Amino acid sequence: AVAVGRHPVRSPVPSATRAQAQRAHPFLVWNEGFCGFEVPSGTHDVDGVLALPEGAGLRIGPDTTLRFEEGGALVARGPLELRGTAEQPVVLEGRLAPDGSSGRWQGLVALETSRPHLFERVIVRNTSGIAMSGWRLTGGITVRAATARFLHVRIVGTTAEDALNLIRSRFTLDDLEVLDTRSDALDCDFASGVIAGGRFAGIGGDAIDVSGAEVSVDGTESSNVRDKALSVGERSRLVARAVAIDSVGTGVASKDGSVALVEDSRITRVTHAALMAYTKKAEYGGAELEVRGVAMEKIGRPSLAQLGSRIVSDGVVQPAEDVDVDQL
Repeated sequence: AVAVGRHPVRSPVPSATRAQAQRAHPFLVWNEGFCGFEVPSGTHDVDGVLALPEGAGLRIGPDTTLRFEEGGALVARGPLELRGTAEQPVVLEGRLAPDGSSGRWQGLVALETSRPHLFERVIVRNTSGIAMSGWRLTGGITVRAATARFLHVRIVGTTAEDALNLIRSRFTLDDLEVLDTRSDALDCDFASGVIAGGRFAGIGGDAIDVSGAEVSVDGTESSNVRDKALSVGERSRLVARAVAIDSVGTGVASKDGSVALVEDSRITRVTHAALMAYTKKAEYGGAELEVRGVAMEKIGRPSLAQLGSRIVSDGVVQPAEDVDVDQL
């Protein structure tokens, strides 16, 4: 008898055995105690996709640069330990173009692992997002279903939809810098964690965008942001303190059943509204945004609350109005 049914679905995520990974990338050195690969210091060209075996880690130390060809990427199913220093950071970038500039590469994907990821003193340049046969991701860096700490990490010049996308993960972002991005800088989807310090500048979309997430933000700076400095959506909970927001489309937006609190902060030079609360997806309902001790200067308007949502500024409920969200 012949079995009838669908053919097995092959995962589009690239994979490799230990031997295959080392043949494709001779600079990889296996460390049995770490249960993963190490990369010697220096500059290494990466041909194609650097895919690690399931469970295998990758450890990269100071003064190490990986240069990926166009279309190249790093895909990890084990813990990433990238630890540079202030003087000798770890650098991930594209191959040099003929004019000496850094070329583009797809980016880094860290998939589910039981051991945490650590990025310390790392610079990531010019990612474009994952676009392989049957597999597309919006992040230049994507961390999914894992625990991750980013310490003094700089992400520069991405054209991906999200410079950094954290999905169903626990995270700590300490002094993260995201500069000169085409769209969003940081996207947290159904994730939880802390953003401490750091800077978001030259952002074509939102600086920090959270959906279904629980996030604490302390002491970040956002400037030259085309859309929103803080976008809080899909029943998220966000608390922000001592943040500085300057030259943005919108300061803080809470939407779709979310609750946001901003304290002891400053919002200056806003094109639209400093504070917004509204419903974009009817199934979630209204949103709340409360601010305490927030100084505002050179703003289009202080607040815009849609009927059914609420903005409270220093204990005073702001007037709500009928808002056409599609037009907005």
